[in-house]
Amino acid sequence: YKLEIKVEDKNNANFIFWDDQCFKFIEKSVADQIQLMKDEGEDDLKVYLDPLDKMLECTLAMRIRMQPKGTSEAVNTLADVNQASQCDSTQSLSATADHDPYMMLNVTPAKRLSSESLCDGLLCITLFNKDLKAHQNCKMVVQNFVVDLNKALVFQVGHLGGAYEEWVHQPIVSNEGPRFFENEILEFLTRTVWWAIPVIWLPVVCWFIHNSVQMGLSCPHLALLVVLGIFVWTLLEYSLHRFLFHIKTKTYWGNTLHYLLHGCHHKHPMDGLRLVFPPAATAILLMPFWNLVKLMATPSTAPALFGGGLLGYVMYDCTHYYLHHGQPKTEVPRNLKKYHLNHHFRIQDKGFGITSSLWDKVFGTLPPKMDAKSM
Repeated sequence: YKLEIKVEDKNNANFIFWDDQCFKFIEKSVADQIQLMKDEGEDDLKVYLDPLDKMLECTLAMRIRMQPKGTSEAVNTLADVNQASQCDSTQSLSATADHDPYMMLNVTPAKRLSSESLCDGLLCITLFNKDLKAHQNCKMVVQNFVVDLNKALVFQVGHLGGAYEEWVHQPIVSNEGPRFFENEILEFLTRTVWWAIPVIWLPVVCWFIHNSVQMGLSCPHLALLVVLGIFVWTLLEYSLHRFLFHIKTKTYWGNTLHYLLHGCHHKHPMDGLRLVFPPAATAILLMPFWNLVKLMATPSTAPALFGGGLLGYVMYDCTHYYLHHGQPKTEVPRNLKKYHLNHHFRIQDKGFGITSSLWDKVFGTLPPKMDAKSM
């Protein structure tokens, strides 16, 4: 693997990185990071990332070595500013993939200019910061339309048309989420801290279950209905994720609505404030499901059944957040995290279960087995 530099201006260098498996455009202003060598060989600088696997495994605060024309040894011109991640610079890419193929370490992002970026061995990464706009050679450019990452995104993505599907599955792995709306109120409503889900919805769960108790439902019957509600939720979780969240769109409003519903999560999978579902939107969506449960169950059993389903939702949203930002120590949650990140970064049309792979097994959407050494 080699990294090459095209020096446009020593005060505003533009980097283009590529390797044998992917060709991704990355433009970065590094004037405050690198003092370009002031010799006659400046135009022939050859840049090597040492080592490449640290770009994939650790944060993008990387060590860059520059080799001037006519010299045989690389010269360190940028100190390794990624000491906080405590990455072993001697570790090989293959060993890294075997050790941590699904970003399980969740290294702490380091500040890089105006952006915080995470990366891992599965990703071809698109970077951005406040000064970066999509380049004409980047896949963000479709039919002369440029998605400007400096502006509110929601009403831009519809213009991508049929290219939206490809664009939305090229993840920007950054803890800094994009702006959705120019309107401050709408923007506020799109951001939700994970703990708001149990704080808001668990009392509602208790209220529904209490209603069934007040109507004389016995404890064994109550427990059975709550468990049944959770089980029904797992099927609903799978169905919504597969058939609604991953519906293919190409019209302006189709793309726009899909981006709001789920596309934003695939485009920005580490955006912690847009990982759980906003409570206001959840409340709206709950109404038809509550009416459906009332039609299918008796007055005394409907609240317990619905409360169980709502409890299943709370478990799902909290689990989903943990799979992205947690660091599981035991085998079951570690495997679940691997399973879900595989859905994000390798095979988006498989592995729709979040809290379990049960319905993927039932409906034949399990992802194929992966060999970590081949990644």
